[in-house]
Amino acid sequence: MKWPLTAVVLLCSAAVFHPNQCSAASDVRSKCFGSAEQAVRRIKVMLRQKNWEQLARYYDLRGSDVLRSELASGSYFYDKQPANVDAAGFLRWLQPFDPRFQFDRVENTNQKDVIRVVVTISIDEGFGAIRRGFQSFRMRKTSRGYQLVLDPPEK
Repeated sequence: MKWPLTAVVLLCSAAVFHPNQCSAASDVRSKCFGSAEQAVRRIKVMLRQKNWEQLARYYDLRGSDVLRSELASGSYFYDKQPANVDAAGFLRWLQPFDPRFQFDRVENTNQKDVIRVVVTISIDEGFGAIRRGFQSFRMRKTSRGYQLVLDPPEK
């Protein structure tokens, strides 16, 4: 009779430690990335597709007053009518970054479990002039991978 008990324990463990979960304490809807570079690639796809619900699942919301359902609305990621309009549309993308940017590097922060991911874009302005732009966002390293961390609201 050992076998049924083992199966029940394994099934319960699978439910608690689902491979897409980032920690046992996180809700079952949360997901994580394997690396910062992978995160940039996958986030770009979600942003271009405006898949806010999926993107919201990659956020670590511990200590935040923001609900996952608020993120899923898309208002944290994309502004349909920004107050300031730029010709290239950079100001429409709020968090985590404009999907035209590429992974550049990872920087440490003063929190040992949080990194800053830097993304960059190169814009050819003609006549050999290349302008580089940078953006960054934060990620928390958990035992199972990386999750996005909300930037504090701009004042």
